[in-house]
Amino acid sequence: MLIATFNASTGWRGKTITFEDDHFVLEGHGHVSPKNIMKYDEQGQLVWASDGMRAWVGSHAKASASRRVLDTSSSSVLGWVKTAKRYNAAGDNAKALHALRLVPPGFQLDTAEAQGIRELASSSRATGDTQLLARCDQLLAGAPQPPAKPRGEISGGLGIIGVLLVIGGLLVTFYFLAVFDVSVEVPYEYSAYDFSSGGERVNNIGLMNDQRNGIIGGVVVALVGGVLLFIAYSRGELDDWLKRAPAAGERKCPYCAERIKAEAVVCRHCNREVPRGGQPGAVV
Repeated sequence: MLIATFNASTGWRGKTITFEDDHFVLEGHGHVSPKNIMKYDEQGQLVWASDGMRAWVGSHAKASASRRVLDTSSSSVLGWVKTAKRYNAAGDNAKALHALRLVPPGFQLDTAEAQGIRELASSSRATGDTQLLARCDQLLAGAPQPPAKPRGEISGGLGIIGVLLVIGGLLVTFYFLAVFDVSVEVPYEYSAYDFSSGGERVNNIGLMNDQRNGIIGGVVVALVGGVLLFIAYSRGELDDWLKRAPAAGERKCPYCAERIKAEAVVCRHCNREVPRGGQPGAVV
């Protein structure tokens, strides 16, 4: 059954929305919720098949307002997110960005879709792709927040191990370079230079080998720690550390927990008004 057709105000001109097998279907893309159909209508993008069709779809949107049931296996938006992640993993960020641009404007993401875009944003942040990151941030505006981690849960385990290994490796290297003594005292009867002092100190080959092995071991441990830190950074595990320790003149947004300037009254990440007291509901 034909529901509506997209008009010339959008790049989807001529595409249809139909009702098939108890689902609304967007031509060429898959299932679409009645709530998002009404969003297209609010933006003036639809030509309805009949006068009563708009009211009928609106009633479906109101009925599902309190609960959003989505078959993620057939969700076109989740499919585009997965496609974008696949292209990003293959190093083709241009195609990944194109896939994300297929997400309709104003689309309300569900938890699975938002999580997929957050993972893509973390990856694009690590690779420095500003266009892809900006598109992810745009889509995540108003998206459901991820569940809070239980109190006491250790975050960024690889990062913690990496820091410990780097520090430990550098300390071991410093010890063997600056503190470890490779010389031994030679009894005076074997000394050909100073009989009055009772002996002299000469380098011992065995201790020199121990010093060399200690330096190599310390450097290797520090390098392993550096690799773990890089992996933790690429996964975004270090973000929590940075958020927990705002720089001077900064604070955390009470809504999205991102860092903002202390004087800010609007968060540049979630675009919400931020009370000066730092807590929702405080008097500005």
